[in-house]
Amino acid sequence: MKYARLTLEQFEELHEEFSLFLASQSIDKKKWDELKSKNSNIVAEEMDLF
Repeated sequence: MKYARLTLEQFEELHEEFSLFLASQSIDKKKWDELKSKNSNIVAEEMDLF
């Protein structure tokens, strides 16, 4: 089965669920902001896992 990456609008609608997902991965806001600014590969992987 193939999956598609969510669009920005879809992520915005699911921001609460995504926050809970990140928390389950032990990623808080500070760490997430750091990852976004320094390591886009990990950000893309986390988004794909979600």
